Amino acid sequence: AEMLQPILVQKIRDTGKFHAIMSHAYESNRQFVLNTHLIELQQNFIKHPSQIQMSIQAELINADNNKVISTRTFSTI
Repeated sequence: AEMLQPILVQKIRDTGKFHAIMSHAYESNRQFVLNTHLIELQQNFIKHPSQIQMSIQAELINADNNKVISTRTFSTI
């Protein structure tokens, strides 16, 4: 899961939709916090080329009041 964090941060930065993206929740000047949880990461070698199955749950939180704005699960096969 720690290997995915830099990739997620970079992809969010690449969208250009956010003013600033920080990879640490300890920054004092923030509006939103994105928590991600790796639910499943599995590589299937039976098929050629191999395939990855992955599920990630993302939770967007308002940093001012700690209320959850949205929760979503993303899956790939």
